Formats: sequence, C-alpha cells, structure tokens
Amino acid sequence: MQPKRFAVLPSVVLMCSLFLLSACGGGGGGTVSPEPVTPVTPVAGGGDVVPVTVKTAVLAKSTGKLNDTGITLCADFAADGSKRHNLDLSCALLTDSDSDPIPPANSLARIDCQGKSTGQDGHVGRDVTVNDVSDGHAGFSFTKVAADGTALSASASAWPCVKDNVTGLIWEVKTDDGGLHDKDWTYSWYSTDSTQNGGSPGTPTAGICGAPSGCDTEAYVKAVNAAGWCGASDWRMPSQNELLSLIDLSRIDPAIDTAYFPNTLASWYWSGTSATEFDLAGGGATGSGGLSIVATHAWYIGFDYGYDDTDSRNIDKHVRLVRSGK
Repeated sequence: MQPKRFAVLPSVVLMCSLFLLSACGGGGGGTVSPEPVTPVTPVAGGGDVVPVTVKTAVLAKSTGKLNDTGITLCADFAADGSKRHNLDLSCALLTDSDSDPIPPANSLARIDCQGKSTGQDGHVGRDVTVNDVSDGHAGFSFTKVAADGTALSASASAWPCVKDNVTGLIWEVKTDDGGLHDKDWTYSWYSTDSTQNGGSPGTPTAGICGAPSGCDTEAYVKAVNAAGWCGASDWRMPSQNELLSLIDLSRIDPAIDTAYFPNTLASWYWSGTSATEFDLAGGGATGSGGLSIVATHAWYIGFDYGYDDTDSRNIDKHVRLVRSGK
C-alpha cells in the first residue's frame, strides 16, 4: 500500500483570503498575522494525492485588478417547474419559455459578504457595466501590440502581443509557423529560482519544441527575452491567477477570446506557480517516516473548459508568457 500524499496549495489559500478580505471590508490595507509554520525539507515520494490547505500570512492590501468571467447569460430555476434547466437565458427576463423563473438581480441567488443580494453572475461585474465588444468579449478589454511594443488598432490583421487593459498585463500571442512561439510546442516545468520553485527545480528539457536551447519553461523564457519580443526583455511565466484571468467562461475549446488570442489550443498551459505535496508516511528519499514534502508539481490552466489543476513538472504542456505592463 502506497503512502498518502497531500497537495499543499498555499496559492489557493492566499488567493481566497485576498478575495474575502477585499469583498468583506478587509481590503483597506494592513497585514494579517501569520500562523506558526514548521519548516520542512523537500524530498521525493509517491502515492495517492489528497489536497489539504496550510495556514499562511496574508496581506490585506493590493489585491490587483481582476477580469470578469465573460458570463452574460442567466439560468432558470426549474426544480419546481419543467425540470428542464436552461443556462443560456437573457438576464433581463423573469421567466423562460417553460414558465420557469429566472432569479433576478435582487434575488437570493447570490449573497455577498454584506448580506446584499447580487443575483446571478450575468447580472453583475464588468460584463454588465462595461460590455464593449469593440475591444474584447463582454467586459474584457484588450489592445493589440506591435513587434516594437506600440499599440495597434483593433482592426490590425497581425499582432505578436496583446495588452490586457484591465489587469495591465501584456501577453504573448502564439503563432502557427514552426518558429519560437509556435502553438504546438510543449515544455516541461523547470525553474532554478529557489524563491519560486518550492525547493525543487523540476525537469529540464522534457518538452517538444523547435528550440535548440532546450524545451523547458526556463529555457523558453530566456529565448523569448533574448529575442526582445515586442520590444521587451522582461518576459516571465505567468502566475496561476494571472493565467486564469484570461479565461472566458462563456466559451469552450478554447475558453479564451480568440479574436485577440488566435492559435490558442483547447489544452493545458503551465503557470509559473509551484505546488508542493505532503507525504504522510514520510517514506520519500529519507525513509525516515513522519511528514515530508514532495515539491514535484506545478499549477496549470486548462483552456479547453477553463479550470486549474496541478501536475507533475516532468509532464510537457504549452506555455504563454507574460510581462507586467507600464
């Protein structure tokens, strides 16, 4: 029987804490005191994986800007009616063609931290208040960027980068030409930055790409920066939450606005966020029993349906790089 392992997901704890603090009146600044943490040493291990959470320090300030979900339609409540649930209804309606009720904006369909009724997703957010399709679907707002880093018009027929006007991030646009940025290339997760890799660098050059310098995430970042893509040399792997910000939940295969991000595959894309695991039996490389850490995973985003998950760093996946806008 293999030992149980627990996935340590500190980024999820941090993200949820930030959202809650911001939404529930705690976003005015200051720091939440951290719970005591016992240091442990990463080792190799195996077995089943069971997610757990860990206590961590949370900064209540600076949550950053977030995109909306892309959802502009509403669902009915058919439990006591036709029994046929519909998810593609106009949010302006109160009933559908089956006479099933559509919970309105002031209904109890969703309650915020102040106890206020906010209705369904399609009732609130930028997708409702700033629904301008001239620069992206619903509440998304993008600008095409030229090879020299200057802004292009929305009608431009070719663009190597895109700026997200909501988050301020600038994103790589994939190509279909067999070159450095080709959509089909894959990379293993690898980082020698000890502040980012969770104590283990991952797996070098285990992907499939046309680069002679190696098919892993670190090698790809170096190659793109050396090329001065879109006039910049500060490209990096996106965090889990940054990559999630591109997800448009109103569409699938891929779950992204392809008018601005062509050549996006309905597949998995690595983020730069590492994920660690606890080996409950502690067998690992030490064989000492007790509890040890297995820093062998990282977060990826599924652009087929729009979700996140973790996987072993030796598995090759696609990559889309990002840089902070100015």
